[in-house]
Amino acid sequence: MEGSILRAYISENIEKAQRENIPTAVSKFLDSASLSAASALARSTAGRFIFWGGFDGAERVIMLSIPNYIESDDPNEIFTVYSDECPLSAVRIEKDKFSDIGHGDYLGAVMGLGLTRESVGDICVQPDGCDIVALPNAAKYIVQNLTGAGRATLKAKLIPLGEIRAPQVSIKEMSITVASPRLDAVAGEIFSLSRSAAAQAIASGAVTVNDEQILKADRRLSPKDKIVLRGKGRAILGEEFTQTKKGRVRIEVKKSV
Repeated sequence: MEGSILRAYISENIEKAQRENIPTAVSKFLDSASLSAASALARSTAGRFIFWGGFDGAERVIMLSIPNYIESDDPNEIFTVYSDECPLSAVRIEKDKFSDIGHGDYLGAVMGLGLTRESVGDICVQPDGCDIVALPNAAKYIVQNLTGAGRATLKAKLIPLGEIRAPQVSIKEMSITVASPRLDAVAGEIFSLSRSAAAQAIASGAVTVNDEQILKADRRLSPKDKIVLRGKGRAILGEEFTQTKKGRVRIEVKKSV
């Protein structure tokens, strides 16, 4: 969706959700540009909003409107109680033992069914197949219609969200020093890119800071900022920046690898 159409769509759904006063999805799955627009809308709109992709660390997420009477901020907890309102479903796909297929093959097979990308979340590839998060109607459609990907034979079934085999993520703690906390300098150090390559990635829209797409390489970062570089991973900056004896800025980083 284009930015103005997306904002109007989400705003309309927020009004409806707040009238009904129940936990509700107000968007479909968001790509990085859409997530940036939705995050900006969440910051400027009265209410309580959470972004969720079915499991911790999911890259593709939906936006939820959560009433204030619900104390928890954990969607897994919330939709255990409000199970009828759960806006996401999970599909397990099992492949035959002889085919060697990957993420792109599964995505192509699902898109080949005529589904839109915004109806499908993360695809978690495993040796024996994959688990997919999707909007409920899309999940049912996958189960009813997906039988293969290329020459591979596939079988699909619905599973509880809690059974998703999410990618294993480990945290690498690192310390970097930069001349100043500019986005291009910091991203370059964290993701092992030259400063010009980092600036190019930023200009192409591949970098978000705190779920907001940033296009300016000279954006100054702050402690606790979350940086995501599409295809390279994510990192969270430490609680404070310190200065070295040579006047450079030292930043502690937790990087997901």
